[in-house]
Amino acid sequence: MSYYAEEVAKWAISLDFNDIPQDVINIAKHCLSDWTGISIYGSMAPWSQAIASIVKDEKGKEEASILADGAKIPAPNAALVNGVMTLSYDLSDTFFETALHPSCGIISSALATAEREKASGENLLTSIVAGYEVTERIGRALNKPPQRLTSSKGFEANALIPSFGATVAASKLLKLNQEQTANAIGLSSCSATGGLIEYLIDGNWTYRWNAGKAGHDGVLNALMAQRGFVGPHAVFEGHWDDKGRYGIINAFTGSINTAPEITRDLGQKWHLRDIGFKYYGCCHYIHGFTDGVLRLMKQNQIKPDSIEEITCFLPHMTLFLAVPRRIKAKPANLTISQWSLPFCLAIAIIDGHLLHPAEQLSQERLNDTKVLELAQRIKGELKEELDDVIEKEHVLQSPFKLKLKDGKEYEAATSCKGFLSNPLSEEEADFKFNALASKILSKEKVANLYSMLNKIEEIEDISKLARAMCR
Repeated sequence: MSYYAEEVAKWAISLDFNDIPQDVINIAKHCLSDWTGISIYGSMAPWSQAIASIVKDEKGKEEASILADGAKIPAPNAALVNGVMTLSYDLSDTFFETALHPSCGIISSALATAEREKASGENLLTSIVAGYEVTERIGRALNKPPQRLTSSKGFEANALIPSFGATVAASKLLKLNQEQTANAIGLSSCSATGGLIEYLIDGNWTYRWNAGKAGHDGVLNALMAQRGFVGPHAVFEGHWDDKGRYGIINAFTGSINTAPEITRDLGQKWHLRDIGFKYYGCCHYIHGFTDGVLRLMKQNQIKPDSIEEITCFLPHMTLFLAVPRRIKAKPANLTISQWSLPFCLAIAIIDGHLLHPAEQLSQERLNDTKVLELAQRIKGELKEELDDVIEKEHVLQSPFKLKLKDGKEYEAATSCKGFLSNPLSEEEADFKFNALASKILSKEKVANLYSMLNKIEEIEDISKLARAMCR
């Protein structure tokens, strides 16, 4: 009998750079570039600096770099810090169907391991592809709508699921065999906590920590397996009984019915083609409204001061963006504001963008009278028909009604910006990278870094790229 972890391991170790379609390689390169820009930008966040100070104090073997900072520390700790940086301002890539932000854990793990092993650019990209493909499949088993089997129980999907992809990526870079890789996959969820979503109301910092922990555990799991540490090969389905009683699928879903998703079309269908890239520093469910309103204002030359009211129509799944009203209309801190439709939309309307959340969602702006007054005039309203669109078409439509003070009304609907139905242009992707990275690095360093990322297949030792990511 072959277990799912063994099948995944067999596929992962056999995956060769030349087996991957060119368009998928290009997407993986974009994922790496996007991760680099947002992680460097995220280095300024207080939670990033707190974690960095701890691991730097602990010191240890100089294996991998802390982005922007340049300090070299043990690879698992580098993945931890860099992963926290990645999710610092909620700008990371997203699998829409599973609500996962894969780059935080996977690329943080892959880059740290690649630098430790002095791996090539081709090997790094191959490991990233492997990590993403595994993560999305496990996500479909655990967190696919409409059930959201992980998140609906209060667990942070981004703490649990990308850890598997991060482990696969690190295992591939360490050149583990099938047995070792299966052991590493088995270790991914058996001793680490799943993480909780208990940050949406008070805005505590665990959202960022969850992402970094996934990267850290990915490296550590692979290193443990390399040293002979044995993990359960039946981690997904369990082998105690036919109910999968002690497997992770049953533990989170109450059955093993979704387990086949883990290997479905593995090596034939490339889920990386479904990845979305954010253009606004907030929950991706807000992006459609933001893009639609900004586009409507530009087309009709509407000024922020002329807006009387905006009504955004939401399915049940995203109603939390607008309620409870007292928290969403006047968020207490940056983290809460990033899940506030009224506040984020108000900021974007006044500023014309939301690509500098560190400043735009700072405590000063959270108390900005002009923004708060506009946020009070933006509301969310349940529209149950949108539930079917999400479940059947896997598209989040963002319909809204905008009313001006002179009585004129507009209606429009836009899908999430940055996703397949409304993708970023090449110019927008370039602008995002430069806008974020240039907040920390000089223009010369940003230009050099971007050039290296575009030619990553030619890099023989990824350490050169890691150095270019630092001041």
